Amino acid sequence: PLDSISPEVDEILTLVAQHPGVYLNTGHVSGEEAVRLVDLSFSYGIKGVVVAETAVAELSVEEQKYVAGKGAYLEHSVAQYIGDGTIPRTHYYVEPDYMYDGIVDAATHRPNLRGLGDQIRDVGPEHFIISSDYGLRALPTPVEGMRMMAACLLDMAFSSEEIRTMMCTNPANLLSLE
Repeated sequence: PLDSISPEVDEILTLVAQHPGVYLNTGHVSGEEAVRLVDLSFSYGIKGVVVAETAVAELSVEEQKYVAGKGAYLEHSVAQYIGDGTIPRTHYYVEPDYMYDGIVDAATHRPNLRGLGDQIRDVGPEHFIISSDYGLRALPTPVEGMRMMAACLLDMAFSSEEIRTMMCTNPANLLSLE
């Protein structure tokens, strides 16, 4: 139940709060559970929270703005959008004409690739972390995945600085490296 805290959740949140170098990732929970975890995390004094890609997919833009306003980062992974064979691409880049195609699953608020760009614009790049979720045998290397995503973001008119924010600065801030 979302109106109470189980002993296991209390223990996890307490442990994370006691170790400032550790951040909380909501994991593959529902959107509603992710919002609850964000609220609880900050009440426990946890400084770093990432709402995992699967939970983000269940959050409306308004809910994403809410958790971002609390200080949580929102994660999107390249593998959600590129590399699974749903989006036609040339040798290196996703074709811009296909960015509205290839919805990966039926999650309530998971957009296609172009919709992802619109979502990032609505909430703000300063609230997102782009990960690869690559490294699996059937997918490209993580570096190649991130390169492909950077190319797609450039095609959607994101600046180099905005891309750096999502791929470098925000993760570094989360890990207290900056």
